Amino acid sequence: HYNDTQIVNIGTGEDIAIKALALLIKEVTGYEGDLVFNADKPDGTPRKLMDVSKINGLGWKHKIGLKEGISKVYQETFLSRQYVSEIFHYKDLLTALVRRDINVVYKQTILGFTWAIIRPLIQMVLFTLIFGYLARIGQDIQGVPYALFSFIALVPWTYFSTSMTASTSSLVNSEQFLTKIYFPRIIIPITPILAKLLDFFISLAIVFLMVFYYRLPLNINLIYLPLLIFIMMFFALGISL
Repeated sequence: HYNDTQIVNIGTGEDIAIKALALLIKEVTGYEGDLVFNADKPDGTPRKLMDVSKINGLGWKHKIGLKEGISKVYQETFLSRQYVSEIFHYKDLLTALVRRDINVVYKQTILGFTWAIIRPLIQMVLFTLIFGYLARIGQDIQGVPYALFSFIALVPWTYFSTSMTASTSSLVNSEQFLTKIYFPRIIIPITPILAKLLDFFISLAIVFLMVFYYRLPLNINLIYLPLLIFIMMFFALGISL
């Protein structure tokens, strides 16, 4: 007895040749070019066809055929590309919203941009006092002072937590804005993800200043930093959605 909401993959019980499958994909995608087949190769599929007669006898049958399934996958892929291009089309709106978020945050604070530096520095001091001195975890970790070690960890975590929190509530906070004009709705949760990058890069600059202060060498692994930043951004966006 299956009583779950998850989709069950039930085969159609039909076999199809490679050439027929290629022609079917060409038909679904609207490809206008010519397909060239190698006659020296077999035009069949591995004989691993699943027998679905028993599960069909129990009342379970597939709802989506091969052609419909290919069409849906193609449409989703095509629409996702259109969605990206649509976001790029509204890049001016995205830029304006990012600037608005930055101005709102820093105009409401007396400290302004220095708050982006003070907040992780305060956390670093607390971590250093509690774990570095009271808990005696260690003053140095593999030659890295504990203050710098904790600050390096706090900078991405601060960005991740603040951007994810702001992005999660962004659609609710912009409810009135959403009903007035049309634009890609994904722009709203993307806005705080980009706006919080300013805080992150300010704090990251402090990290490099501390590295130079402690005279620690930089290695080749630093080239992976942009990739890690992109992963951090998309991970925060993905969770917030």
